[in-house]
Amino acid sequence: MTEREKEIFKLIEKDPMLSQAEIARLLKITRTSVAVHISNLMKKGELFYE
Repeated sequence: MTEREKEIFKLIEKDPMLSQAEIARLLKITRTSVAVHISNLMKKGELFYE
């Protein structure tokens, strides 16, 4: 897991209802970047969405 993925994972772990836009704002990155990182976390089996 990359450092950025860890940051995103921790934010989601703390508040699973955070939107991608909110995560992007908190980390000062684009929403598209957040989406890519979340996709990578899902591929790695770190995140699961139902």
